[in-house]
Amino acid sequence: MNTLVIGKNFVQLPSAESTNSYLSALLDTGLFEGFTVFTSTQTKGRGQQGAEWFTEPGKNIACSVLLKPKFLHAQQVFLLNKMVAIAIRRAIQAWLPEQETLIKWPNDILVDQKKICGILVETQIHGDHVQHAVVGFGINVNQTEFEAKHGRATSLKLLSGKNHDLMAVLESVLVSLDQNYMALRAGKTETIEREYLSHLYAYQTETQFSVGEQTITGILVGVDPHGRLAVQVDGGLRYFGVKEIQFCL
Repeated sequence: MNTLVIGKNFVQLPSAESTNSYLSALLDTGLFEGFTVFTSTQTKGRGQQGAEWFTEPGKNIACSVLLKPKFLHAQQVFLLNKMVAIAIRRAIQAWLPEQETLIKWPNDILVDQKKICGILVETQIHGDHVQHAVVGFGINVNQTEFEAKHGRATSLKLLSGKNHDLMAVLESVLVSLDQNYMALRAGKTETIEREYLSHLYAYQTETQFSVGEQTITGILVGVDPHGRLAVQVDGGLRYFGVKEIQFCL
């Protein structure tokens, strides 16, 4: 693994209920930063707000990485999510050079408005700083059929027309994640923010959103440091948390 930190300690499991849960259960054992868990068969994957994500055995990537970004202030915690999103987006884009790969707030990677990757970053705060983070992601690689409850989903195979080696795809993602984590460590926050916005789905466009029982039309203008979506509505700026707003796709 051509990385500085991530993946130097690597465990491949034949199957797992959730790689995030597996890694979280080991946190008290003194794991080194960059410890990585991978499986191609995840049976009870966890997504945002406790959503479940089931995938076809042996066809996709489920992976979790331990980071210890103690240099991040608690109020900067969503910057870690942004870094992870641009790293994974960049890696997937390299496998699909003819496609446009976008980041959909708060935790998805889209191609052709369909989900190809889900991200779940679980952090622990100690005092004013981030103590550690379990960074989980699932990438649809060789699966070609998805259950209706997964909504609009796609995969590398559906988009490219060919099978992909799971380990080759995973390594490209881990290398990208390692490079971008080093940039975050070095304080290159403006570069991360700029790249995040340049590939943010619906950025600076008029979009319909579901807010409670209402449908509103607004312009997505960014994501604040707390991870709230900033939307310009009727000339005013409103901020929404993950549980408060959804895109009308």
